Amino acid sequence: MDIQLITPTIFHVVAYLNLLVWAGVIVTLIAVVSKPAFWPGMKLRIGKYAKLLAFIITAFASLGSMWLSNLAGYNPCLLCWWQRIFMYPLAIILLVSLIADWRKKVLPVKTYGLTLAGIGAAIAGYHYTVQRIPFMQGTVQCLADASCSTMYLGYWGFFSIPLMAFTAFIGAIVLLAVYLPSEKKKR
Repeated sequence: MDIQLITPTIFHVVAYLNLLVWAGVIVTLIAVVSKPAFWPGMKLRIGKYAKLLAFIITAFASLGSMWLSNLAGYNPCLLCWWQRIFMYPLAIILLVSLIADWRKKVLPVKTYGLTLAGIGAAIAGYHYTVQRIPFMQGTVQCLADASCSTMYLGYWGFFSIPLMAFTAFIGAIVLLAVYLPSEKKKR
């Protein structure tokens, strides 16, 4: 099986999963805004699984970035490396916290998780603007073999790798924010 042939198919599926994450983010934000009517039931439904969902999203994002560089042959640019610096530990912290929950111990994941996801989202958002806005392309010094302004895998004309990373970070932020109340009850 040729990796180069299946990579576009895999990331086409990933683009649809990103749309699913954005739909979840929008529904959650609507639920938060309309607290009296919609939020109590939503908090109970999502709150229990929010940390698990955040882990799944960040683990897929981490594995996807490894796939791109190690198997598909894409060289990560400077900003891609910075996004990885915040995505990989976020996935590990969430996994360790899930294992602690399973062992009936509580680890405060909110502070570290939101910090990593917030900084990562800022870098991914900046990277996306470097790709999409021409005058921003000169604002970062990238390596010669991997330009930060090159848009790989541009599905539907706007879904690129930095936008997918941004989606994962935003999904993690929203899910960790929703998970907070149940974490406080356990202490």
